Amino acid sequence: MSRGHDLRVEMPGTLEGVDDFCGQFRHWYRETGPATSRFAVELLLREALTNAVKYGAGPGVPVTCLLRGGRNRLVIAVRDQGAGFDWKSVSRRAPEDEPATGGRGLEIFRRYADRVRFNQQGNALVLVKLFRQPARTKEMHKMINDTSTTVLRPTGDVVASAVPGLRAEMRDLVQAGTKQLIVDLRNVHMVDSAGLGLLIAAHNSLKKIGGEMSVIQASADILELLTTLRMNQHFSIQGQ
Repeated sequence: MSRGHDLRVEMPGTLEGVDDFCGQFRHWYRETGPATSRFAVELLLREALTNAVKYGAGPGVPVTCLLRGGRNRLVIAVRDQGAGFDWKSVSRRAPEDEPATGGRGLEIFRRYADRVRFNQQGNALVLVKLFRQPARTKEMHKMINDTSTTVLRPTGDVVASAVPGLRAEMRDLVQAGTKQLIVDLRNVHMVDSAGLGLLIAAHNSLKKIGGEMSVIQASADILELLTTLRMNQHFSIQGQ
Protein backbone atom coordinates (compact mmCIF):
# COMPACT_ATOMS: atom_id res chain seq x y z
CA MET A 1 0.00 0.00 0.00
CA SER A 2 1.38 3.43 -0.90
CA ARG A 3 0.75 6.74 0.83
CA GLY A 4 2.14 9.86 -0.80
CA HIS A 5 5.58 8.95 -2.09
CA ASP A 6 5.98 5.95 0.23
CA LEU A 7 5.41 2.29 -0.52
CA ARG A 8 5.42 0.01 2.51
CA VAL A 9 5.02 -3.76 2.48
CA GLU A 10 5.48 -6.84 4.61
CA MET A 11 6.06 -9.46 1.93
CA PRO A 12 6.31 -13.26 2.05
CA GLY A 13 9.91 -14.39 2.46
CA THR A 14 10.04 -16.20 -0.89
CA LEU A 15 11.64 -15.52 -4.27
CA GLU A 16 8.14 -15.47 -5.79
CA GLY A 17 7.30 -12.78 -3.23
CA VAL A 18 10.27 -10.76 -4.51
CA ASP A 19 8.98 -11.03 -8.08
CA ASP A 20 5.47 -9.99 -7.05
CA PHE A 21 6.67 -6.97 -5.10
CA CYS A 22 8.97 -5.86 -7.93
CA GLY A 23 5.87 -5.88 -10.14
CA GLN A 24 4.16 -3.53 -7.67
CA PHE A 25 7.30 -1.42 -7.62
CA ARG A 26 7.26 -0.88 -11.39
CA HIS A 27 3.71 0.46 -11.26
CA TRP A 28 4.51 2.70 -8.26
CA TYR A 29 7.78 3.96 -9.72
CA ARG A 30 6.15 5.25 -12.89
CA GLU A 31 4.57 7.94 -10.71
CA THR A 32 7.63 8.50 -8.52
CA GLY A 33 11.02 8.49 -10.26
CA PRO A 34 12.73 9.11 -13.60
CA ALA A 35 12.73 6.35 -16.20
CA THR A 36 16.50 6.69 -16.61
CA SER A 37 17.05 5.33 -13.08
CA ARG A 38 14.38 2.60 -13.02
CA PHE A 39 16.72 -0.28 -13.87
CA ALA A 40 19.24 0.73 -11.21
CA VAL A 41 16.56 1.15 -8.53
CA GLU A 42 14.86 -2.17 -9.33
CA LEU A 43 18.24 -3.93 -9.36
CA LEU A 44 19.04 -2.53 -5.90
CA LEU A 45 15.57 -3.45 -4.63
CA ARG A 46 15.83 -7.01 -5.98
CA GLU A 47 19.27 -7.55 -4.47
CA ALA A 48 18.20 -6.26 -1.05
CA LEU A 49 15.02 -8.35 -0.99
CA THR A 50 16.63 -11.50 -2.41
CA ASN A 51 19.41 -11.35 0.17
CA ALA A 52 16.83 -10.89 2.96
CA VAL A 53 14.88 -13.91 1.72
CA LYS A 54 17.91 -16.16 1.19
CA TYR A 55 19.85 -15.27 4.33
CA GLY A 56 17.11 -14.10 6.72
CA ALA A 57 15.25 -16.05 9.36
CA GLY A 58 14.10 -18.84 7.08
CA PRO A 59 11.75 -19.78 4.22
CA GLY A 60 8.48 -17.89 4.30
CA VAL A 61 9.37 -15.61 7.22
CA PRO A 62 8.10 -12.10 6.27
CA VAL A 63 10.46 -9.38 5.08
CA THR A 64 9.58 -5.71 5.54
CA CYS A 65 10.39 -3.06 2.96
CA LEU A 66 9.90 0.70 2.69
CA LEU A 67 10.37 2.71 -0.49
CA ARG A 68 10.40 6.47 0.00
CA GLY A 69 10.45 8.68 -3.06
CA GLY A 70 11.64 12.25 -3.10
CA ARG A 71 12.30 14.96 -5.63
CA ASN A 72 15.91 13.97 -6.24
CA ARG A 73 16.34 10.60 -4.58
CA LEU A 74 14.76 7.31 -3.57
CA VAL A 75 15.34 5.41 -0.32
CA ILE A 76 15.07 1.61 -0.03
CA ALA A 77 14.88 0.19 3.52
CA VAL A 78 14.73 -3.61 3.95
CA ARG A 79 14.70 -5.61 7.18
CA ASP A 80 14.53 -9.36 7.77
CA GLN A 81 14.11 -11.33 11.01
CA GLY A 82 17.34 -13.29 10.76
CA ALA A 83 20.51 -13.17 12.81
CA GLY A 84 22.24 -10.88 10.30
CA PHE A 85 25.82 -11.16 9.08
CA ASP A 86 29.24 -9.57 9.55
CA TRP A 87 28.92 -7.06 6.72
CA LYS A 88 32.08 -5.19 7.76
CA SER A 89 34.21 -8.29 7.24
CA VAL A 90 32.57 -9.10 3.90
CA SER A 91 33.03 -5.51 2.70
CA ARG A 92 36.78 -5.69 3.36
CA ARG A 93 37.34 -8.77 1.20
CA ALA A 94 39.57 -8.20 -1.82
CA PRO A 95 37.98 -8.96 -5.22
CA GLU A 96 38.87 -12.34 -6.68
CA ASP A 97 40.62 -12.76 -10.01
CA GLU A 98 38.78 -15.98 -10.85
CA PRO A 99 35.16 -15.63 -11.99
CA ALA A 100 33.12 -16.80 -8.99
CA THR A 101 29.44 -17.65 -9.46
CA GLY A 102 28.24 -15.65 -6.43
CA GLY A 103 29.11 -12.83 -4.05
CA ARG A 104 28.24 -9.83 -6.25
CA GLY A 105 25.42 -8.39 -4.16
CA LEU A 106 27.56 -5.98 -2.15
CA GLU A 107 29.43 -4.91 -5.30
CA ILE A 108 26.09 -4.07 -6.93
CA PHE A 109 25.12 -2.03 -3.86
CA ARG A 110 28.42 -0.11 -3.97
CA ARG A 111 28.24 0.59 -7.70
CA TYR A 112 24.54 1.39 -8.11
CA ALA A 113 23.61 3.06 -4.80
CA ASP A 114 24.90 6.43 -3.64
CA ARG A 115 24.69 5.41 0.04
CA VAL A 116 24.74 1.96 1.61
CA ARG A 117 24.03 1.50 5.33
CA PHE A 118 23.62 -1.71 7.34
CA ASN A 119 22.57 -1.78 10.95
CA GLN A 120 25.07 -3.19 13.43
CA GLN A 121 23.46 -6.64 13.38
CA GLY A 122 23.42 -6.85 9.61
CA ASN A 123 19.73 -7.70 9.17
CA ALA A 124 18.57 -4.24 8.09
CA LEU A 125 19.78 -2.28 5.07
CA VAL A 126 19.16 1.24 3.76
CA LEU A 127 20.08 2.16 0.19
CA VAL A 128 19.86 5.68 -1.24
CA LYS A 129 19.76 6.30 -4.98
CA LEU A 130 20.20 9.88 -6.17
CA PHE A 131 18.52 10.69 -9.46
CA ARG A 132 20.86 11.86 -12.18
CA GLN A 133 21.56 10.92 -15.76
CA PRO A 134 23.93 7.92 -15.75
CA ALA A 135 26.83 7.65 -18.13
CA ARG A 136 26.33 4.79 -20.55
CA THR A 137 29.08 2.36 -21.40
CA LYS A 138 28.61 1.16 -24.96
CA GLU A 139 31.26 -1.48 -25.44
CA MET A 140 30.70 -3.81 -28.37
CA HIS A 141 32.33 -7.21 -28.56
CA LYS A 142 32.77 -9.69 -31.38
CA MET A 143 29.94 -12.21 -31.53
CA ILE A 144 30.67 -15.88 -32.00
CA ASN A 145 29.12 -17.02 -35.29
CA ASP A 146 29.44 -20.72 -35.91
CA THR A 147 27.14 -23.41 -37.25
CA SER A 148 27.58 -25.42 -34.03
CA THR A 149 26.31 -22.56 -31.85
CA THR A 150 23.08 -22.99 -29.87
CA VAL A 151 21.02 -19.87 -29.14
CA LEU A 152 19.19 -19.71 -25.80
CA ARG A 153 16.59 -16.93 -25.62
CA PRO A 154 15.06 -16.52 -22.12
CA THR A 155 11.44 -15.40 -22.26
CA GLY A 156 11.56 -13.54 -18.94
CA ASP A 157 13.96 -11.90 -16.52
CA VAL A 158 17.15 -13.70 -15.48
CA VAL A 159 16.63 -13.36 -11.74
CA ALA A 160 16.83 -15.61 -8.68
CA SER A 161 13.38 -17.18 -9.10
CA ALA A 162 14.10 -18.13 -12.74
CA VAL A 163 17.67 -19.39 -12.23
CA PRO A 164 16.86 -23.06 -11.37
CA GLY A 165 14.92 -23.58 -14.62
CA LEU A 166 17.50 -21.77 -16.75
CA ARG A 167 20.34 -23.68 -15.08
CA ALA A 168 18.67 -27.00 -15.93
CA GLU A 169 18.12 -25.88 -19.51
CA MET A 170 21.75 -24.82 -19.92
CA ARG A 171 22.97 -28.05 -18.34
CA ASP A 172 20.86 -30.07 -20.78
CA LEU A 173 22.30 -28.14 -23.73
CA VAL A 174 25.89 -28.77 -22.61
CA GLN A 175 25.18 -32.46 -21.96
CA ALA A 176 23.64 -32.69 -25.45
CA GLY A 177 26.94 -31.54 -26.97
CA THR A 178 26.66 -27.77 -27.21
CA LYS A 179 30.06 -26.08 -27.07
CA GLN A 180 29.17 -22.64 -28.43
CA LEU A 181 26.28 -21.08 -26.49
CA ILE A 182 24.75 -17.69 -27.32
CA VAL A 183 22.42 -16.23 -24.68
CA ASP A 184 20.02 -13.81 -26.40
CA LEU A 185 18.67 -11.27 -23.88
CA ARG A 186 16.32 -9.34 -26.18
CA ASN A 187 13.29 -10.27 -24.03
CA VAL A 188 15.06 -9.68 -20.69
CA HIS A 189 14.80 -6.37 -18.86
CA MET A 190 16.42 -7.41 -15.54
CA VAL A 191 19.43 -9.51 -14.52
CA ASP A 192 20.27 -9.76 -10.79
CA SER A 193 23.32 -11.20 -9.02
CA ALA A 194 21.85 -14.72 -9.17
CA GLY A 195 21.48 -14.29 -12.92
CA LEU A 196 25.07 -13.07 -13.17
CA GLY A 197 26.16 -16.16 -11.25
CA LEU A 198 24.25 -18.34 -13.70
CA LEU A 199 26.03 -16.78 -16.68
CA ILE A 200 29.42 -17.24 -15.01
CA ALA A 201 28.59 -20.87 -14.17
CA ALA A 202 27.64 -21.55 -17.79
CA HIS A 203 30.85 -19.88 -18.96
CA ASN A 204 32.92 -21.95 -16.54
CA SER A 205 31.23 -25.21 -17.62
CA LEU A 206 31.77 -24.51 -21.31
CA LYS A 207 35.36 -23.40 -20.78
CA LYS A 208 36.17 -26.77 -19.16
CA ILE A 209 35.19 -28.60 -22.35
CA GLY A 210 36.84 -26.12 -24.72
CA GLY A 211 33.64 -24.24 -25.48
CA GLU A 212 32.57 -20.60 -25.32
CA MET A 213 29.59 -18.53 -24.28
CA SER A 214 28.50 -15.11 -25.50
CA VAL A 215 25.67 -12.71 -24.66
CA ILE A 216 23.84 -10.74 -27.33
CA GLN A 217 20.96 -8.25 -27.55
CA ALA A 218 21.52 -6.94 -24.01
CA SER A 219 19.63 -3.73 -23.24
CA ALA A 220 21.67 -0.61 -22.50
CA ASP A 221 21.06 -1.06 -18.74
CA ILE A 222 22.04 -4.75 -18.74
CA LEU A 223 25.05 -4.03 -20.95
CA GLU A 224 26.19 -1.41 -18.45
CA LEU A 225 25.68 -3.85 -15.56
CA LEU A 226 27.67 -6.62 -17.28
CA THR A 227 30.56 -4.35 -18.22
CA THR A 228 30.57 -2.53 -14.87
CA LEU A 229 30.98 -5.89 -13.11
CA ARG A 230 33.64 -6.92 -15.67
CA MET A 231 31.69 -9.84 -17.13
CA ASN A 232 33.17 -8.84 -20.50
CA GLN A 233 36.56 -10.09 -19.23
CA HIS A 234 35.17 -13.62 -19.24
CA PHE A 235 32.79 -13.87 -22.19
CA SER A 236 31.72 -11.87 -25.26
CA ILE A 237 28.91 -9.34 -24.81
CA GLN A 238 26.93 -7.40 -27.41
CA GLY A 239 24.21 -4.84 -26.88
CA GLN A 240 21.06 -4.15 -28.86
